[in-house]
Parts: sequence; structure tokens; C-alpha cells
Amino acid sequence: MVKAVIFDLDDTLYNELDYVLQGFRNVAEYLGKEYSVDVDEVHERMCKILREQGRGKIFDSICEAYHITAPVKKLVEIYRATKPKLFLYPDAEEVLNKLRQKNMKIGLITDGCSQVQHQKIDALYLNDLMDAVLATDDLGKDEEGNPYCKPNKRVYEFVLEKLQCKPQDAIYIGDNPQKDFVGAKALGMKTLRIVREMGDHMHEQVESEYEADVTIHNLTECMGFL
Repeated sequence: MVKAVIFDLDDTLYNELDYVLQGFRNVAEYLGKEYSVDVDEVHERMCKILREQGRGKIFDSICEAYHITAPVKKLVEIYRATKPKLFLYPDAEEVLNKLRQKNMKIGLITDGCSQVQHQKIDALYLNDLMDAVLATDDLGKDEEGNPYCKPNKRVYEFVLEKLQCKPQDAIYIGDNPQKDFVGAKALGMKTLRIVREMGDHMHEQVESEYEADVTIHNLTECMGFL
């Protein structure tokens, strides 16, 4: 019997690109103020690099293109300090409300910089909607010095403990087959992969051990597994 549903955050509950573009805007405005570059032009250039080359050394490329001497570390800090205005996907808002109405336990597990992830969580008011919220960066590192993050089974166990739920009574929903499901499956959790019209992992194909038990295209489909 399903007693809890645990979600990933980025591109599962909201469009992560919304945060990225707002972060870029903050950086562009800083560069415009400090180095007299055209803010809109710099912002569009960042977006173009993201579209064509993906994530990586976007700020390095910008500094090189505009002969800017700002430390890239400073630009990363500005990006991470972004306090975004974000909105849940409509299906995510609908499902979270339905789960609360059914008195289901709700959890969240998200990787990434703790500062950034908590600002996203706050912007989406998820602390008010969920029973257990984990930014894995907050767990620190294991005895071997490796950061706790998905697919480490410990991050799922941590939230399950907070929810007072056994793995076999929980569903985990995410979008990244590289790391979201293998740890959850190893514990005995049911796993669902959400594949949306856009997102970093929508076209990824992986070996069966890394793939979710079920693929869905709208979060409302998860209600059929409760």
C-alpha cells in the first residue's frame, strides 16, 4: 500500500530553465553595472551558449568574449544568490494538492548547491506543501569524503525515515535516469520517470537497471499507482 510519494525537484515539479535564466539576468546586470556592457546582449549570449554548448564554462566564455577581468567565482556567487520567482508546473500543483487531500506523506530529494536549491524550494513554497524536504548537499560527505547525493541509497533512506515510511510503501518520481532511480529501486521503492516536453534529460536512454519502473508524461498519471 502506497503511503508516501517522494519527488525530485528540477524539471520534475517546475521548469529549471526559469531559474537558470533569472540567474543569468542577475549576472548580466552585475556585469552591466561594473563593466558597462550591454545587459540584454550579455544575457542573450549566455542563453545562446547554453543552447549550443550546454552547461559548463558559460561565465568563462562571457568574460573572454567581453575582456572582463571579474573572477568567475564572483559571477558564480551572484548566480547562486539569485532569489527567483518560480511556479510549479500545473500538473505538479494539482498532484500535490490531491496528495494532501488524501493525507499522503509527501517528500522531496534534490541534488545541487544547497543555497540554490533552498532558494528554489522557498520560491515554490514547498516547505509548506511537503512533510520532508532534503537538499542532499546538506548531508555533507560520507566517511570516504564523497558527497551524499543521488543515487546514494542513504538520501532516500533519510527522507523515508522522516516520513516514517518503508521503501515498499513509497513511490519516487524524477526525470534523470542517470541517478534518480537506481538507488530508490535498490531499496524496493516504486519508481516513475516523468518525461516532459522540455528538460535536460528528456531524450536520455539508459540501461534497464537505471531506468524507472514506469514512464509518465504528466504527473497526474501517478495517481493511478496509489
